[in-house]
Amino acid sequence: MNIEISKERMLEMAKKLASMDFCPEQRVFYKNILRMVKADTEGRLLVLPCKVGDVVYEILEETVPNHYFYISEHKVQDVSVKAVKYADEWASYDYENLYFTREEAEAALEKRRRA
Repeated sequence: MNIEISKERMLEMAKKLASMDFCPEQRVFYKNILRMVKADTEGRLLVLPCKVGDVVYEILEETVPNHYFYISEHKVQDVSVKAVKYADEWASYDYENLYFTREEAEAALEKRRRA
């Protein structure tokens, strides 16, 4: 079931939950949710596609001695708003050969092999 809720309605619900009388742990949890929902409604919430320590997958192309593609795995060393650092190099999140799951990388690799 897919239910869509407007950002305004989510903010209203989060405020209500944050104001209710819960145990201290629940109160902190709901106040954190309220903070994230507020940031989202204000356009300040940023969700990055990976974190330091994750594995990213890059499709590489070799031409010598034969032409072929393969997947190279790298551990994420650093992240920023616009890019990810792996293998001591920075790459934009939208770099065409960079994938954040093995499945995405394998599907793209298969597509290139057929082309």
